[in-house]
Amino acid sequence: SINTNDNDGDDAQPKNSALLDDIRNAVDPKRIVAAGFSYGAATTARAIAMEPQRFCAAMFLDGWFHIDVQKSAGVQFSFPKEAFEQPMPQIPSIFIDSQQFEGYPSLFRSTQQLAKKLNAGDETVHVLPNT
Repeated sequence: SINTNDNDGDDAQPKNSALLDDIRNAVDPKRIVAAGFSYGAATTARAIAMEPQRFCAAMFLDGWFHIDVQKSAGVQFSFPKEAFEQPMPQIPSIFIDSQQFEGYPSLFRSTQQLAKKLNAGDETVHVLPNT
């Protein structure tokens, strides 16, 4: 973890408080875009499902939206459940997959399902060739 407190005990203010204040003042809370790669894309989907009012758009790169341990444990499901089991907001979203991810049918179907939920029925997933 990052320690932002002075160690001399004289000042309880974080060392970076001016920087944090600058960031808070610069960010328009109505224009936050959520983005993630792989498991981070699943985390992004969950964040949008849990706090939709915080985001105006989203980008998902090679999203890991399907868990498949069918052979070893007999279990597979779309993931995260919050994104697939409850309504999602209609926000501009782009889904970009590598060609390799397109080769996993269950994973690609889950990605298309999530794209359809966020993009008013448009299940387009942009696949980058030769990746």
